[in-house]
Formats: sequence, C-alpha cells, structure tokens
Amino acid sequence: MGKISQPFNFVLYIYHDILDWLIKMVNIKNAIPGRKFNIANFDNGNTWSALLHERMNAINNMSQMIDERDRTIHDQKCLIDERDRTIHDQKRLIDERDSTVLTQKNLIDERDLVSAQQNQLIEQNNKTIQQQIQNVTDLNSQVSSKEQKVDELQNQNIKLISLIDEKDLHIAQLSADLERANTILRNINSTPVIRHLLRMLNIK
Repeated sequence: MGKISQPFNFVLYIYHDILDWLIKMVNIKNAIPGRKFNIANFDNGNTWSALLHERMNAINNMSQMIDERDRTIHDQKCLIDERDRTIHDQKRLIDERDSTVLTQKNLIDERDLVSAQQNQLIEQNNKTIQQQIQNVTDLNSQVSSKEQKVDELQNQNIKLISLIDEKDLHIAQLSADLERANTILRNINSTPVIRHLLRMLNIK
C-alpha cells in the first residue's frame, strides 16, 4: 500500500492493487473450462501486474524526483530566507549608518553654528580692540602734544628764569651803583663848600 502522507501515490497503489486482484480473478475465471472473459486475455497472468509494477516504480521514481525537487526548493527557500535575513540585517546596518550620518551631520551643523557665533564674537572683539587701539593712539597723540606744550612751557620758564636772573643781577648792579652814588653824595655833603652849593641848587 502507498503512504497516507503522499495521497497521489496512495491512490495509485490502491488502483494498482485493485487491478492486480481483478486480473488475477479474471485469470482464475479463464482457467475454468468453457468460461472465458475478454477483460485481459494474457498468456501470463503476471504480465499486466508486472507492467503496472514497472509503471508504479517509474511513478515512485518520479515521486522521489519530485521529493528531491521539493527538498531542493526547500533548500533554495532556506537560502532565500537566509539571504532575506542578510538583506534585512544589511538594511538595518544601513539604517543605523544613515542615522549615525544624520547625527554626525547635525553635530557638524551645530559646530558650524557655534563656530559662526564665535567668529562673530571674535569680529566684534576685534572691532572693539581696534577702537581701543585708535583711542589709545589718539590719547598718545594728545599726550605727545601736551608733552610738547609742556616742553615749550619749560623752555619759556627757563628763559623767564634766565631773564629774572639777569634782571636781579641788573638790579643788584643798580643797587650797588646807587649805594656808591649815595656814598659819594654823603661824602660831598660832608664838604661845606659843596654842601652850601647844593643848597643853593636846592639839591639835598
């Protein structure tokens, strides 16, 4: 009998057994004198059964080939499933890589934004420093101008001091001359004739 797990082979085996027993029964009937059946008039009662057996062997071989093909298909399906799993894993890795790339891009964008802000602050600081340098330059110019004026005033002061010294010296000389003149006048006044003459001239 055929296997129940394979319905096609199971049915063929049933038909094979039915035909085999039918042929055997016909041959038995034909063996009885005076009664012949034309269902299967063979000299050898096992010929039809042998042909069916060969046919069933061929069918069984085909079934084995079909089973082998099914196993091959199953193996190919396993390979396809494994390939699909590999593709899924690769897709997951690609998605993770894309997510990592996106995260890195966001970090780069944030870094560029921070760099732009820092550059803006640096430019503002540079402008402030340049303004301070300009202010210092202006102050230095003013200080230099004031120092020049101070030098001029000091020179004028030195000249003034020199003039004062010369004036003091001249006054001292005049005082000395005046003192000598007074001395001379006192000496003259001490002389009676000259004193009388000066009185006449109204000079004291």
